[in-house]
Amino acid sequence: MEFLINSEPADVIMENEKNALEIIQSFQKQLEKNLQISTIEIDGKFYSPESEDLANIETAKIGKINIEVGTQEEIAMSLLHEAKAMLVNVINDIKQNAFSHVPQYNEIIDWIIETLKSINTVTAFHLNEIKILTTTLIQVRAYLNDSAREEDKIPSLCNILENMIQFFDSLQLKISNRFRIDRDDILQGLDSCQRELPEISESLQVGKDREAFGRIHNVINILESCSIYLRQKHKDLDETARDEAEQYYQELNSLLSEIVIAFERGDFVLIADLFEYELPDKLENYKTLISQIDN
Repeated sequence: MEFLINSEPADVIMENEKNALEIIQSFQKQLEKNLQISTIEIDGKFYSPESEDLANIETAKIGKINIEVGTQEEIAMSLLHEAKAMLVNVINDIKQNAFSHVPQYNEIIDWIIETLKSINTVTAFHLNEIKILTTTLIQVRAYLNDSAREEDKIPSLCNILENMIQFFDSLQLKISNRFRIDRDDILQGLDSCQRELPEISESLQVGKDREAFGRIHNVINILESCSIYLRQKHKDLDETARDEAEQYYQELNSLLSEIVIAFERGDFVLIADLFEYELPDKLENYKTLISQIDN
């Protein structure tokens, strides 16, 4: 058996491992604590470390095994990059071939969903965006497999998928150790939210939820960044402002959760109401507080 780590030949001593799963479990124990396995390639076929199929692959029948290893950040960044690239390929293929390759799209979407779940286990930073991506992918898959789908809706479908690229870009940025939040960027983002809320609400109320999708993402992303910023700067505030920031932080997280749950349920009427009646005053409060924080 040829054994490789990150595509480089490795001298690994095998003992009594009977199948690929036992090989992976044994190898994982030897890794440093900050490293973990991302993917396994066995004779040209790829498996996740959690795949139940590994137990069915006898050690004696393995010709070549390559184990990809990295830090949590490296693995998450690599998986996001690959998932985004696959989504772009799906978009381009739909534009060229309409619904000719739906079975392949299903496989890709399922892989991306499982990848997002895997990323969520190594970083708990952006649960909201991962939830929204997963929910939207499930809805897209359902539409692709609906016998009532219409080819004249392809531009709208591709627009939804293209807007999802923003989510991947945002996740890649936040996973990176270089992620920093600037106060002026937050204030500009809150201004942008205030301008867009009436338009988003109107679009949702008249059933143009697909057109509003990208804008909803922008609002959620700015609210998440605002929540993170308040948490990061909490210790820099005086006692009065600290209490106020704590209250806003709790309100903001509660509101974010409500928006995401509504999004998962497809309850765009509720989102429209939240954007029209709940958010405007809160955004003004956040701006006032954040303006007082030293950058």
